[in-house]
Amino acid sequence: MEADKVKSALYKLDNNPTLNNFIESFETFVNTPEGYAKLKELILGLAFEGKLVEHINADTNLIEDLIFSSDKIDDKYKYKKGKELKIIDENETFFSIPSHWKWVRIGSIGHNHGQEKPSCKFSYIDVSAINNSTGKIVIPEVLDAASAPSRARKIVRKGTVIYSTVRPYLLNIAIVQDDFDPKPIASTAFAIIHPYDVIDEKYIYYFLRSPKFIEYVESVQKGVAYPAINDEKFYHALFPLAPIEEQKRIVAKVDELMALCDQLEAQQQQQANTLLKANTAAIQALLSSENSKDDLKNNWQRLADNFHTLYGNTLPMPPGEGRQKKYLVGLENLNILRQSIVQLAISGNLVSSVKGDAEKDIDIAIRNKEEIRETRKLRKDNESYEVVEQFTLPNGWVWCNIGQIAHVLGGKRVPRGYKLLEDPTKHVYIRVTDMKNKSVSMTDLRYIDDDIFEQISKYVINKEDVYVTIAGTIGDVGTIPESLDGMNLTENAAKLVFKGIDQRFLVWLISSQYVQKQFKDAVNQMAQPKLSLSSIKHTNIALPPLEEQKCIVSKVDELMMLCDQIEQQLTMAYDQAEKLITATTKALVA
Repeated sequence: MEADKVKSALYKLDNNPTLNNFIESFETFVNTPEGYAKLKELILGLAFEGKLVEHINADTNLIEDLIFSSDKIDDKYKYKKGKELKIIDENETFFSIPSHWKWVRIGSIGHNHGQEKPSCKFSYIDVSAINNSTGKIVIPEVLDAASAPSRARKIVRKGTVIYSTVRPYLLNIAIVQDDFDPKPIASTAFAIIHPYDVIDEKYIYYFLRSPKFIEYVESVQKGVAYPAINDEKFYHALFPLAPIEEQKRIVAKVDELMALCDQLEAQQQQQANTLLKANTAAIQALLSSENSKDDLKNNWQRLADNFHTLYGNTLPMPPGEGRQKKYLVGLENLNILRQSIVQLAISGNLVSSVKGDAEKDIDIAIRNKEEIRETRKLRKDNESYEVVEQFTLPNGWVWCNIGQIAHVLGGKRVPRGYKLLEDPTKHVYIRVTDMKNKSVSMTDLRYIDDDIFEQISKYVINKEDVYVTIAGTIGDVGTIPESLDGMNLTENAAKLVFKGIDQRFLVWLISSQYVQKQFKDAVNQMAQPKLSLSSIKHTNIALPPLEEQKCIVSKVDELMMLCDQIEQQLTMAYDQAEKLITATTKALVA
């Protein structure tokens, strides 16, 4: 219902083909991360180009009215007369306005009440007192004169518009909405506008938040880490002056549309949270099937029946702690599904059991480990291993420690003071930052020269090995592309050297929640956040027969490929929506 009201209001603006196309694609527009924020920007852009409400044929001279209004205020408060209002050169204007509007400077639309050093208790309005989403001042801090900060100087009253000139991108803009007691004093971080009586204060407020004014501020502000606009540039900015009655009608229409947008966004967030909870419930049911094949089959079917709703959804993620911005509900649910696929795989619930002898396969892997040690002249592993069962295993599976079936070896850092090379050599130095998506990214690699390679030539990783990151990012796991076979490995990762265990199965196994939890518990016991080689060796893992490992890998890879395809479709839909937003906004608010 609210969406229809917004579209109906926009339909009435004019017979604009671009606008009509936008309205037809309204759901696509708003069902993107920051879609409603962009819609609000569009509404403000249309408002200050005079395209949001019907024009009033007011028989009035706006400039004369403004001068008369300012003279009355200046005479009343004995303010020094401002500079005479001058006609704005058309070359200065930065967008089109209706012919009966006039361009003026922001400095000419209001006045200030001066400054004073507090001499008694006062209500201090600092930047932190602004709610920048509502444009309101939260309860200001009441201070004694002796506690007054040096910035507490600017006098404000009810109806004053305040604009934070420090970090203006935060849009800390507000209207003093109350007669505060004790009297309010604002920080010098604010530019002050107390509007003349031919200017509506909320019309000013909305203009200061509009895309065009934001563009102006960005063009004149100084500083990078802590940008700011000085008062001179602020008050010199152009302002589109409309007749006061038209200002009020614009403000009323913007208020109406903004409220509708807020309602729609709240409904959207509620729908998104419902889908997230539904996916969580479906996954929990799937994982708690208690090895019952019938339960598992039924829960898979329920998931399949709702697959498009849960995973093909392009709704943006609702705000929440730790949640990514510009992210989709479908992508979040897909990530949870991926984790559940791995969990089902390593617990024996993804494929039918395959005949084999896991204990025999492990014995072969142990013998292979000894052969590797003799061939490579590695140090003998004198660790004593003890298995701690993490959960009940399917028939035919066996618990063991990683160190029983694989050598766990570290990488090597380059000599102190040596800077890795950007220009390619024969020797790639694989860093943790290169380890992505269970492989190694081939972009932005770093290299070492022949001399350094000779010093650390023993610390290479082969394509048959598996890496595990042990410092910085801990627990990432993957394999090495064939093109990087035999390249040097950072000291912040370990390699597992083994034979007789399916390599891809071991990767999925180590990425599972129960193995990652063991890593996390081991790291928490260390003074420095680093995963020791010994901790990796003593990590408990469950192994099925080798042939079943291969079947599991085949099924996991198949399902992950489907997830990747859905993610690609969602990403494409998101990109298309972003292009629609950009093109529409540019066309409508030129």
